[in-house]
Amino acid sequence: MTNFRINPSPETGRTMTRFNSRVTAAALRVRAASGAVLLSLSLGACDALDKALEVETPSRLPASELESPANAELLVNSAQRDLECAYASFIVASGLVAGELQDGSQTASRWDYDRRTLRPEQTSYASTSCQGAYGLYTPLNTARFTADNATMRLEGWTDDQVANRQELIARAANYAGFALTFIGETFCSAAIDVGPELTSAQVFEEAEARFTKALDAAQAAGNAQLASLAYLGRAKARLNGGDLPGAKADAQQVPPGFLYNATYDAANGRQFNRVYDFNGMGTSVTVAPAYRNTGDPRVPVRDSGRTSADQNTSLWVQQKYNSLDAPIPLARYEEAQLIIAEVDGTMSPAALAQERKYEFFLEGRRFGDIRRLNLEYDPAPGLQYPVAAASPKGGTYADLPGKCIPMPDAERFNNPNIPNTGT
Repeated sequence: MTNFRINPSPETGRTMTRFNSRVTAAALRVRAASGAVLLSLSLGACDALDKALEVETPSRLPASELESPANAELLVNSAQRDLECAYASFIVASGLVAGELQDGSQTASRWDYDRRTLRPEQTSYASTSCQGAYGLYTPLNTARFTADNATMRLEGWTDDQVANRQELIARAANYAGFALTFIGETFCSAAIDVGPELTSAQVFEEAEARFTKALDAAQAAGNAQLASLAYLGRAKARLNGGDLPGAKADAQQVPPGFLYNATYDAANGRQFNRVYDFNGMGTSVTVAPAYRNTGDPRVPVRDSGRTSADQNTSLWVQQKYNSLDAPIPLARYEEAQLIIAEVDGTMSPAALAQERKYEFFLEGRRFGDIRRLNLEYDPAPGLQYPVAAASPKGGTYADLPGKCIPMPDAERFNNPNIPNTGT
C-alpha cells in the first residue's frame, strides 16, 4: 500500500489527503472535515509527527499532480466512497439514538448514543471515523469536503480536458448535498470548513444549493438518473428547511421505480456495509424492541438465539442487509411520494410517522423524522437504562434538547471563526 499525504497551509485548512494504490487502480481519498479535523492538532505537533514518521517514498507527489483533469473521475469516485462510508456509519449511530437499534457492547463511547447522553466534549461522535467507531461529525464533513473539492476542480476545468465533465459535477454535487442534508438533520449547528457556525436551516440551504448545481449539470449531461437524485435530494433539503411547495414540486419530478443505491465492498474494510457488520456478522448492536415484532415485511428481523456482545440482551438481527457488500438505498421513489403526502396532509401525522418508520427502517431517516415531526423518543426519557452485569452501564435514558446532537467541542474550540462558549 502506498500512502500520500499533503499538509497545505493553515489558510486553506489543514486537509489530509491520502493516495492509496491498491490492486490495479489507484484510489484517491481527500481527507478533511470542519475544524474538528482541520485544526485538531497544533502545527508543532503535526510537524513533530511528520518528522518522526518521515520516510523516503516515491509516492510523495505535489497535490497538483493528483488534482488534475486526468484524475477527475478518481476524485469523484473518492468522494462517492467517502459518502458511502459516512452514510453506513450514520445509519448505525443515528439508529441507536432514534431507537431503531440498541447497543449491546461494553464500550462506553458507544452506549452514549443509545442512552442519548451525547455531550459536546465527547470524541465518540466528534472525531472518530466511519470505519468501526460509529463516527458522525467527521465522516459526514469529510464526505462533504471531498465532494465539494471535486466539484470545484471540475468547474475549473473544461469539457475538452475532462470527458463527461457535467456528469461528474452532477455526481459530486449530489454527494455533497446528501452529506449536508444528513448533517443538518442530525446536528443542532455545524460549520463548513473553518467557516462560521451555521444553524440547521442554513445547512439545508447549503444542501439545496449543491442539489441545484447537481440538477443543472445532470440536465446538461442528459443523465436522468442523476437528475432524479438531485430532485429528491433537493426535496429533502427543502422539506427540512420549511419550503413545502418547493419540496413537493421537486418530489413530483421523481419517476416511479427510481432507486439510487450506496454501494459497499466485502473486500475493503472501509467500505463494509456497517449495518450488517455490527448487526448480523457482529453482535455489538441489536434491533431495538420497538422493531422486533411489527409484522411488517419492511422490517425483516429475527431472534438469532444468541446474546449481544455485553451478554445483557438477546441479539435480534435485521435481515434487510445480509452481507458486507449489500447495497443501501440512498434515495428512492417511495420517499418522494411520502414527501408529497407530508406536504399535502393526505395522511394523519401519526400515520405518516408510522409509515416512514417502517418504510425507511435502517436507512438513516428516523432521527431526522423525530426532529422534523416532533416525535417522542422510544424508550422515553427518564426510563432506566438496561444495566449489564459485566459493564458500567446504567443511568436513565435522556432527552436531547432540540432533538439534535450539539456541535462537538472539537469544532467549537478549534475553529477560529466560532466563539468558544464552553460546553
